[in-house]
Amino acid sequence: MVEQVNVTSEAPESKPSLMHRAWEELKPRLGWELALFLLITAVALGLRLWDLDGRTMHYDESLHVHYSWRMAQGEGYSHSPWMHG
Repeated sequence: MVEQVNVTSEAPESKPSLMHRAWEELKPRLGWELALFLLITAVALGLRLWDLDGRTMHYDESLHVHYSWRMAQGEGYSHSPWMHG
């Protein structure tokens, strides 16, 4: 007759990581405030990036683009006092 032996191998308990413990502590505090903050942030980002290519560049940006384009075309770098405010 074969005897059955129940062997349970229990792994030693490992401590949760710092991030896991921080998340477990913060989870009860998260609520509608965080959801509202994330919603406002998403809307603001969406409005900022909407139709970005159709907007006119600022004067300073246009100067940087002009001189960067010239350098990219192999005309070299030339210092210009227009690049300083």
